[in-house]
Amino acid sequence: MELVQPLINRPNETIGIVPSGKQRITHLVRRLYSVLLLFSQQQGEKEEYSAVLSELLAAANSQGSNRTQVKAILRDIRAIGVDWNVRDGEREIWKNVGLIEEPGLIDGKGTPTIVTWKLPAVIRARLLDPRGFFTKISLQMMTRLRSGASIALYEICCQYASNDHGKGEGGLTGRAQIAHWMPRLTGSREADYEYKFFKRDVLLTAVKEINEITDLDVELVEHKNGRKVVELQFRVFRKPKVGAVASGARPNALATPLAEALPPRPAPQADLPATPGSAAEDPLSTVDGAAVRRVSALGVSPAVAERICRKYADRQPYLLRHVDYVEARIRSTASAPLQNRAAFLQNALEHGYADDAPQLANVAAAPPAMALSSVESVEAQQQELLRRASVWVRFQGMQNDAAKTALIDAFLAQSGSTLKTFYRKNGVNNMIVKASLTDWLIREKGF
Repeated sequence: MELVQPLINRPNETIGIVPSGKQRITHLVRRLYSVLLLFSQQQGEKEEYSAVLSELLAAANSQGSNRTQVKAILRDIRAIGVDWNVRDGEREIWKNVGLIEEPGLIDGKGTPTIVTWKLPAVIRARLLDPRGFFTKISLQMMTRLRSGASIALYEICCQYASNDHGKGEGGLTGRAQIAHWMPRLTGSREADYEYKFFKRDVLLTAVKEINEITDLDVELVEHKNGRKVVELQFRVFRKPKVGAVASGARPNALATPLAEALPPRPAPQADLPATPGSAAEDPLSTVDGAAVRRVSALGVSPAVAERICRKYADRQPYLLRHVDYVEARIRSTASAPLQNRAAFLQNALEHGYADDAPQLANVAAAPPAMALSSVESVEAQQQELLRRASVWVRFQGMQNDAAKTALIDAFLAQSGSTLKTFYRKNGVNNMIVKASLTDWLIREKGF
């Protein structure tokens, strides 16, 4: 069977599914179920669907699976139940239905193995009704992903990719507790990771794989109570389309760096911010200028760097101040390493971090003519870091609590609203408050 429609109309109720009991939802279960839905969608209204096993496996990018594995996967798919709410006039009806019904294999001498399956009536109706609530998922993108977590997260993010309504701010998934996300992404109800390991081994790994391989850019958004992360959501962007992907195109066509994919533009005359009246004032031309290269150098993907530079094209000095600020934050050893530089830069831009810590930004933005040799620069940075660490130790070690409180009050009195908000939430241990307070102690109090 030729796959004439690579977009799966995935019923929303079947996205972000939670396994039952001790069952595990593996990447093969996720892939094969999506392919079953696609083949069902192509075959239309039928009591029972069928397909050649080898074609199903090829479509799922699982050619290495054998007949025994396929049987086990089909059993697992049938055992997964999803909640379905149906409205019948004035009545609200709840049902729990399996993803498929009566899966089977038919073998014949000299003929290929045939897979058969049925769909529950509510799933079949939703799949074939263009007015229904479903999410279009690219089979090509989904089957490139290697882990169950990345496939699950990709499916969820596809559902929210267009929720920004063209504003360029990205769609936001639902906001939920960690316990909500863990079984949905790991495919196991028994998963019980400490958050730092869940973040390192599951969340960030899945986000990185999606960003590198698929047509989406995804960012992890953490919500804290004090210093503890209690809720998560994801910000989702669709990568700019650089032309249709022809059949048979190389698999990573959409992962081509944006600078290579876009049509060539005239090179900028200098690696400097645009001056008033220059051609670089056009928002489109700024994506080829110094700003986008500096944002990309932070480790931000080309698509996100371009989007950020477009958004702040008419406020380039403000953007560059915050790039300076993030560069200084990356170099700092007094704070924890940044896990998501793109998200930190966007938060800094939204809340004006650089304007609340002017000295930090100004130090980072020293003119090139004052630059030291590489050896001198490293030594100077080390001396500066030692000095800042010494200042912080002396401040924290103050025995006179009243004097210490007076210093904090004086610092907050001249701070902006963003710093005051951070202080109310986390006190002086907030990394932004700590850096800004250290600068103030050095500059204003001669520590």
